[in-house]
Amino acid sequence: MVNQFDSIKTIKATTVGLCLLLLGSMAEAFKVPSLTECGTMAIILTEKPYQALTSDLKGQKLTLHEANNKNRPFTLQLADKLGAGYFGAVYLVEKTSLESLNYSFPIVVKFPHSMVVAPDIPFFFSVSENNKEAEFYKKIHEAIGSIQSQEGYPKDPAWNNGTLPIVPLLNRIVTERGPLLFKPVIKGAKFLSDLAPLYRQNGMKLPSVYVEALREIYDLTQAVFSATGVCIDLRPPNMVYIDDPKVFSVFGLKRAGFILFEMSAVVGNVPAFIGPQHPFSEFLAQFEAYLKKEK
Repeated sequence: MVNQFDSIKTIKATTVGLCLLLLGSMAEAFKVPSLTECGTMAIILTEKPYQALTSDLKGQKLTLHEANNKNRPFTLQLADKLGAGYFGAVYLVEKTSLESLNYSFPIVVKFPHSMVVAPDIPFFFSVSENNKEAEFYKKIHEAIGSIQSQEGYPKDPAWNNGTLPIVPLLNRIVTERGPLLFKPVIKGAKFLSDLAPLYRQNGMKLPSVYVEALREIYDLTQAVFSATGVCIDLRPPNMVYIDDPKVFSVFGLKRAGFILFEMSAVVGNVPAFIGPQHPFSEFLAQFEAYLKKEK
């Protein structure tokens, strides 16, 4: 019989190994902050026990301090929690006293927190993930020229020249709660659950306007791989279709099209249908398979 404590150790070892693999591969690709750097920063900034960081912050008014301006606190009033994963949780921002966060549209904030699967894993892994996400945004945008010069890059994509079809990272602020990532709220969008009825009404086929938009973002990720060697996570749940002209400018679009929730890389076992140099027809088949599962 397997000892419970041995099972826990196995989960911890596997999780740590995955994190180290993730950090190592991304650091090699884009020279992101090292595990030591991220851990040291988290230990310096995080005064409260990590358990407190897993609590639901919905409706709370937080007083925070920027790492480079600790003498001037700012407030952050949070509304609903919109989602949570292994390394962070996303909240709607209701109000803030920080001028640099006052936009003409609603925003969300992503807080790092302790891992869900193994909550005794140190908080610095979550800090590292948020730092790595911010660094990845920066590096991909720095490579836009090289990406656009790739042979397979779409000729006239839905997004503006010099931008990428991705929910933009508006700001990154390092606080005693770790690095906080701020992004716009997604409005004027069709999610998989919205596309599924259209798919069924069209005889179990995705209408051509969406197929064309999918092809553009698929070709983009292929160009990103050719230019940087990074495989972008293009799984269907990571995308949303923006078709409201009022929000095109927020997401860098000139017409309706798909955008990514975040520019994250696939590490480890890459699903074949989003891998490099894989036929678009197979990606489309998998996208439609996701739509079949939607109710």
